[in-house]
Amino acid sequence: MILQLLGVCLLIIVAVLIGKIAAWKIVGTMMERNIDYLVSFAAGVFLVLVIFLSQEVITESTTPLFGFGWIIMGLLLVWFTTSLIPEGHYHYHADEKPFPKKIDIRKMLAAVSIHNAGDGVLLAIALAASPILGFVTAVSIFIHKLAQEISEFFILRNVGYGTQKAFAINLATSSTILIGAFVGYFLFDQFAIIEIPILGFATGALLSLLMQDLIPHSFRHAREKRCAPKHIIIALLGVGLMLAVFQSTDALFATYAPEDSSPPKEEVSFLSR
Repeated sequence: MILQLLGVCLLIIVAVLIGKIAAWKIVGTMMERNIDYLVSFAAGVFLVLVIFLSQEVITESTTPLFGFGWIIMGLLLVWFTTSLIPEGHYHYHADEKPFPKKIDIRKMLAAVSIHNAGDGVLLAIALAASPILGFVTAVSIFIHKLAQEISEFFILRNVGYGTQKAFAINLATSSTILIGAFVGYFLFDQFAIIEIPILGFATGALLSLLMQDLIPHSFRHAREKRCAPKHIIIALLGVGLMLAVFQSTDALFATYAPEDSSPPKEEVSFLSR
């Protein structure tokens, strides 16, 4: 099973990378011209992800306060650890005018790495339950990771990283799904214990990214360029896309997940996310 799990993880990583490259080749020029607005798109995507993750953590915890506590711990831990790490050196084009405070991508990298590891844990559990459930889980992870990582790519380009370096960083964070997969494989019996801490930390880290970086960045750009309506519309597009992703993956599970071999309904609901 370990080889099957490794193969599925690598297939997801490669498929998502190909999807991002294809999107960049097709609409890369348009993305470059509107990169600041696409940060609002990313904020919409991550906002929906935070809401769904928060719901999962709080409802699946022994008490709502316990789940909320893990979210707060994740938020504070990411804020504290990233404040200790020197900010990266960003390079801007000659015609760019940097904002006084750029997006701190350290929060994003920490948040998405934890979240991708959580996907790996869930994939391992699903494959152990049944091959069909594993396949459906892999498809749903691919769908939401593609939307999520394209948004991450927008942010990396916004802070000044070149295309190749942005793709390389994207690939590195995406690869943390392998860490989660191995954790899920070797700690299968302890899944109920590790699920809430992993999801709670990922949620808190994403919330920190949203509150301290993405949303303030969009507000600053909207105020400076007087283009608030455009930011709102693009953010709503991100929200709509992620809601559609969750609806499609939930429908996928409802259609194909085997009732007799699937984990309890509460766990399966998050597998689609």
